[in-house]
Amino acid sequence: MNFYSEAGYPDDEPEFIAEALELIRINDANIREHILPFHPEINYLGVGAESIVIGDPHEPDRVISYKFVFDPSYPPFDLLEKYHMHNVLNLLYPEYFPKIINVSDEFGRTVRSRVKDFVPVSAQDNLNLSHEIMRKVRSETHIRIGLDYIGKNFVYQTESDQYKYLDLLTNKVGTFKGNLDLILSLFHEKSCRGLAIEQLEALKARGSAGAKHLISKRNSLLYSLKRITELAIMYEAFSAGTEEIEDLMIYSHAQSITEKQLARIKRDLALAYAI
Repeated sequence: MNFYSEAGYPDDEPEFIAEALELIRINDANIREHILPFHPEINYLGVGAESIVIGDPHEPDRVISYKFVFDPSYPPFDLLEKYHMHNVLNLLYPEYFPKIINVSDEFGRTVRSRVKDFVPVSAQDNLNLSHEIMRKVRSETHIRIGLDYIGKNFVYQTESDQYKYLDLLTNKVGTFKGNLDLILSLFHEKSCRGLAIEQLEALKARGSAGAKHLISKRNSLLYSLKRITELAIMYEAFSAGTEEIEDLMIYSHAQSITEKQLARIKRDLALAYAI
């Protein structure tokens, strides 16, 4: 199954990545010695505990990571939910979370905006930042997020004087919940100078490009929150081995699932079972 968040990326795996994945030990030294000399066209950026990262050959402001460690307990739509979770966090906290642009479950691929001019932080700073941001997000939105605080996933971006989290969330599907009213209120407070949606619509009607852009971002936020709810239902059904989602407890507790959402859930669930 291959879920896309944005069109425009080839439905294949670069030869460089395919060869790297055949290494007995996937680490930086082996990639540089055995693979990289034969692929000078690749902007190799590094390898972590689970992913190989290269520069996007078409977009200099983006990087692509290819996952090589997979948890069999995660359902096939795990990356799709992580895309929407990161979209919510990027819209609420762009100072911490770069934008995730594209994901592919088939290749374990994630495309995100490039964080430039950064330096790594210490293990202790990584731990402190992880706990601080998890508490901040939870208190302001009631969203419980999981950040990997054992690795070194935070960097300090000197250009913006901000700390950025470069990894994906560690949440499993279905655990990303929050208070919708709090989330929308926070978005309007942080991004819209407190203007309500009615005020933004009025400004848009008068030709304001800024208001149009903010409404687009708000719609993206709402769509991702809806998809997260849908994916939580899909996860429960997938775990129970059923497609009869109307019988699930989580479905009865979900808020105002529309017929369009129901059709989308059943479509994506059928794709997951077809793997």
